[in-house]
Amino acid sequence: MGRARSMTEFKAAVDQLQISMFTIIAASADGDIYHLFNGFVPVRTTGDYHYWRGAVPGDNSTYLWTELHPVSELPQITNPPEGWLSNANEPPWTTTFPLYQPGMVPEDYPAYVTSPPSMSYRPQVACRLLSTASNVSYEDFVTLKHSTLKEFALHIVEDLISAIETHAQGDADLERVAQVRIVVVLTKMILGYLLVLGSFLCRFRYFLCHFVSFFSFFLPFSDHFFLFLPFSHPFPSFSALF
Repeated sequence: MGRARSMTEFKAAVDQLQISMFTIIAASADGDIYHLFNGFVPVRTTGDYHYWRGAVPGDNSTYLWTELHPVSELPQITNPPEGWLSNANEPPWTTTFPLYQPGMVPEDYPAYVTSPPSMSYRPQVACRLLSTASNVSYEDFVTLKHSTLKEFALHIVEDLISAIETHAQGDADLERVAQVRIVVVLTKMILGYLLVLGSFLCRFRYFLCHFVSFFSFFLPFSDHFFLFLPFSHPFPSFSALF
């Protein structure tokens, strides 16, 4: 990929399917842009994405796979009419607007390829910024990159104003309601960040366990330390708790 001098050469490199995971978004000096939902996706005979996220019977050869989907059978799109692509670790279906353009229609692929369409606030704000911009220069792009726009705030500001206007009976009440609502908003934002942090910690819990286990040979209190390490045993991600 690094030696490619055109989008054609880049796609030829990617077509070898040598990267087991990670979405690929590329742009060429000729103005071509490309998004590939890349990865090793086994060819399966049954089940959808959520089915294969769980435990499946290990005593039935029906669930064994012997080959991978080639790149040509994975979700991908080149040069969408809007002129931009985006991905923030969400399913590929919302990479550009309008949604579900050729190559990015969920129904065109097996249900186990990836999860159904969904967008958290991060991809929402990215798509909002890109879809409302035009003739973006490098400086404009840097500005978009460092935008502090909070998509969540856009969803609740009108409700907050409405609640204040409805429940406030005077200046003192108005100020008190506003303060309470601000605390609620900040609390939800903090919980959102904790959710992300919790997900991050869940992904690395095994690494931390092995790391601590290695150094346990050198720590006289290692047994007690390891017992109290919050990542010493698998636990559900924070997303399962909400």
